[in-house]
Parts: sequence; C-alpha cells; structure tokens
Amino acid sequence: MVGILARLPRRGTARFSPPLAEPAGLRHSPAMQSNNRILEDAARLAEGAMGTAVAMKREVEALVRGQLERVLAGMDLVKRDEFEAAREMAANARAEQERLAERVAALEAALAAKTAPAPKPKRRKPAAG
Repeated sequence: MVGILARLPRRGTARFSPPLAEPAGLRHSPAMQSNNRILEDAARLAEGAMGTAVAMKREVEALVRGQLERVLAGMDLVKRDEFEAAREMAANARAEQERLAERVAALEAALAAKTAPAPKPKRRKPAAG
C-alpha cells in the first residue's frame, strides 16, 4: 500500500494533472446528481451566509465607530498635536526655571560675599607698665 501511495501524483506538484474528460463507461446516477444539487445548494447557501455575515460585520463596525466618536466628542479630549505642543512648552518652562534658580543662587552667593561684615580687629591689651 505504501508503494502505491508513493507513486501517486500529489496536488500542487508539476506531475499532477486533473482528468480531462470523464471515462465513457462511467455515468453519474440520478442519486449522484441529486446529491450534487444538494451540495451545490448548500454551497450557495453557505456563500450567501458568509456574504451576509461580512455585511453585518461592516455595519456593526460602522455603528460602533459612530458611537465611539460621539462619546469621545463629548469628553472634551485634547488633540495629540495640542498635547505635544503643551508638553514642549512645559519642558521649556522647566528648563528655564532650573536655569533661573541657578542664577538666583549665584547672585545670592555674590551678595552674601559683598555684605559680609569685615572681620573685627583684635584689641590689644595695654601693656602693664
């Protein structure tokens, strides 16, 4: 059995070729023809059901998208580009604040050095004499 299967052509290979015509001695019986019609009808029905399912999917997606857009519109959300601009402004303000804090610290140190009281001269004790 294995030897026979190994010699049979496989689908998808260059050696496989479908039969061109039905052999003369074989004819389909009426039962086979009714089975074929039933299968064809079932295939058409399944195809129609798939088309309907795809259409329903698109319709549901459109409805959900519309509802979601309506809900988001009522939430007063900020747009991405506006958010990015505000974030950049905040980063610039933070950098400026840090730079100014360093400058204030340097100015306070300079002021403290200028206004520091001069060291008092030590008094000499009068010589006893």
